[in-house]
Amino acid sequence: MCAGISLSGSGLIGGSRLAALLAETLGKTSIEELPVRFAAIATELGIGLESGARLGAVLRAGLAQAVPDARLNGDAERRVGSIVNVRFPGVDGEAVLHELDLAGITVSTGSACSAASLGPSSVLLAMGLTPEEAHASVRFSFGEGNDETQVSRILQVLPPILARLRALASEPERSIPRSA
Repeated sequence: MCAGISLSGSGLIGGSRLAALLAETLGKTSIEELPVRFAAIATELGIGLESGARLGAVLRAGLAQAVPDARLNGDAERRVGSIVNVRFPGVDGEAVLHELDLAGITVSTGSACSAASLGPSSVLLAMGLTPEEAHASVRFSFGEGNDETQVSRILQVLPPILARLRALASEPERSIPRSA
């Protein structure tokens, strides 16, 4: 049972106004109602989450085709649609983050709550993921500054990255030859 919640407006394009509205709302809202209430607050503030949610849906559908073994973390329906947190079995999320960064794509690993932590996300662990699954997770976040071209680019570069990382992970370790 969760006794509290921590939210940051900065990661949601809302800043202090959003944080104040969320703080006022949380005392009156059940955890199940939060996604709906958040969307209403975002609309009230004029934050265009619809485009982020649409892009999240495009990414989820594209991942189902391009990376069939990708697994969505969290409920498929009750979620903030602009955030897609997925795991790629057999691949370390930090390695994916690094490779995507080299391709000019910014993502995060784990959950927003664990961005500064080296351990697995406590949120993902509380959702029932194993430490290995949490470490294999990557978080894509979309907002007003993103478009479908960027989602297409993700879907273009991600499968070869995953294939390369899986190949590296399956290579047998080689020992360094000893000199005589």
